[in-house]
Amino acid sequence: MFSKLLTQKQGQGLTALFHSDIELMMDSLQHDFPEIVKVSSIGKSFEGRPIKVMEVDAREALLSS
Repeated sequence: MFSKLLTQKQGQGLTALFHSDIELMMDSLQHDFPEIVKVSSIGKSFEGRPIKVMEVDAREALLSS
């Protein structure tokens, strides 16, 4: 997913993601890996959008496997 979305291929110019794309990716990662990824809001932007933060912590999962 990283190379498909976040890296550019030769001659393609700049790669950009919309704010909504980033939120969808964060929510998808939290859904797919609930024991590792936590998404929460830490407030609102001056435009009134939630400021999301993503915590990635695999220690529990690694210790239990």
